Amino acid sequence: MTNETQTVLSFDGVNDWINVPDSTSLRIQDYTVEVWIKPELVPNETWNGIVGKAGRNYNIWLYYEGCILHRFHNAASTDSGTPDTPHKSVTWKEWNHIAISNDGTTAKTYINGEVKAKGPAGGTSIADNTNLCMGRQLDGTYPRDYYKGYMAEVRIWNRARSADEIKATMNQRLAGNEPGLVAYWPFDEDTGTVATDKTSNGNNGTIASAIWVQVTDLPLNEKMGEFEVQTSSETGFEFSNAANAEVTYTFTPSGKWMPAKAEVGIPECGPEGIKQFPDQYQKMLKYPN
Repeated sequence: MTNETQTVLSFDGVNDWINVPDSTSLRIQDYTVEVWIKPELVPNETWNGIVGKAGRNYNIWLYYEGCILHRFHNAASTDSGTPDTPHKSVTWKEWNHIAISNDGTTAKTYINGEVKAKGPAGGTSIADNTNLCMGRQLDGTYPRDYYKGYMAEVRIWNRARSADEIKATMNQRLAGNEPGLVAYWPFDEDTGTVATDKTSNGNNGTIASAIWVQVTDLPLNEKMGEFEVQTSSETGFEFSNAANAEVTYTFTPSGKWMPAKAEVGIPECGPEGIKQFPDQYQKMLKYPN
């Protein structure tokens, strides 16, 4: 896991929160919501709102005895939900990955990739035309139930992800264009009062008082997705594939690269080039650290 410096939002438990206007992309029935939180010691208030829409749409609440409350709106009630997770299932002053899901049949609550509570969903959930809040009372504009601690990497999907899917990406940054991802706030801006939605839906949030801080213990690696690779050597020569062979490459943190699949066997090529090749070709293959 990485120990690199990363940006997160810090909420003071007094008046910090984020408001996201309602949009059609946030009015979803099946869902998965994910967030990383690092709560301070026992909160001042009994309940802390983490993320969700008013009307109890895909709500995540933190209880002062260290458990997560998952609430949603269905035909039976505006306060339906799974059983609470066990007390002390959330660890104070450490990063906890929280996820909730609902497919209309079963609603689940995960902590650090493991199911901690589940129950019947009671049918398709109801989507309300209400704003989404983070960091305080989720039922509307009531100025209470403020969260105290750090928060990062808030994701909303329009389907119930499986346990394997949640585990596979909980420690990875996303690209923002993943199928089913309708809102994604990494909280990596490091400046300003806007929490930018990295999907194409534009669900940007207004930050009220919460501040940007740098941390080195957030258990997230670099974002997944496509990336470009330099195709010129440091001397300006273009790499080419005259034989049109199918080749893929494996990159290592040291900066070396090597073919992982090729028509012919090629030894590892590092910054020094491929030693077996004549000098006239070395400068074309040399790839700098």
